[in-house]
Amino acid sequence: MGRRPALIIGEYVHHLCMSKLAGIESELTCQTWFEDYQEDDAKPIWHLIESLYLIWSKFRLPEILDEFEVLAVEKEDTISLGNHSIMVKPDARLLHKETGKVHALEMKTHSYNRADYYEAWQSDLQTLMHVWAMRELFPDKEASHVLMEFLYKGYAKKVKGIKQYYSPLLRAYRKVGVPPFDETEYLFEYTRRKDYDQFNVWEDFTPEQWLDLLPEQYQLQQISALPIHRMESEIDLWEKLTIARLDRADEGLIELAKDPEAVIRYFPGNYNELCMNNKYGYRCDMYEACYTHKSPEQAVASGEYISREKHYETE
Repeated sequence: MGRRPALIIGEYVHHLCMSKLAGIESELTCQTWFEDYQEDDAKPIWHLIESLYLIWSKFRLPEILDEFEVLAVEKEDTISLGNHSIMVKPDARLLHKETGKVHALEMKTHSYNRADYYEAWQSDLQTLMHVWAMRELFPDKEASHVLMEFLYKGYAKKVKGIKQYYSPLLRAYRKVGVPPFDETEYLFEYTRRKDYDQFNVWEDFTPEQWLDLLPEQYQLQQISALPIHRMESEIDLWEKLTIARLDRADEGLIELAKDPEAVIRYFPGNYNELCMNNKYGYRCDMYEACYTHKSPEQAVASGEYISREKHYETE
């Protein structure tokens, strides 16, 4: 299928949760999952997806609905910026019931809870653009925050060539013996006790059955929420810099039509930072489109690239 497990987990969890927030029935089900992801690890990954969705729906969704009015979910808009247009689509738009302030909501799946991951969102471009978008879309209301929703998959490692996720949603410890077992004979954290063996949760339990057994403290460890505040001065500076970059890009496209070598003058590659060796440790997938083909039209005609399609209806 080609898509990385981490990406497809995020895709499914995101869609299930956002559909629930919007109050609509998701078209993604266990059946569509196994049709979509025909790999050896399909069953445990679906168990993880459904478990995260159930936990978020149980603990975070009621809190959000109690505090906010949901204005829109996965709604796309185009906003003018200088002589240009910017497409924006926060995962959700929320109105605080008490203060009347508007907030964007953004959901992310991640391996585990890390302080530096939180800190990165304090200066990330996406949160800044979401606040800017809410400010532009609702000029009569105050906008300064993005509500970040985090769901944790657990850390992953390859075993016999297959990526496996280690999470109390998928793996736990059970006292050695003959079933049936009662709830006192399970442990949910790593142990070296000789009378306990690790077992695969999805082989013996449905997500609902396991969450009935898993203590609440472990369920709450799989989710968190963080409001990210962006200052008006940050947004104003971003607007000026973005307009300048877009103006230069327009100028570059005009020059590129006259001289193919203009690509270096106007769109120089970030050799060590983004294009050749990005933060994920591999070359950008669009490298050939930018630097091998002589024009965007040639890149499209090569058949190496296709237009991105929606993954689900609300996107």
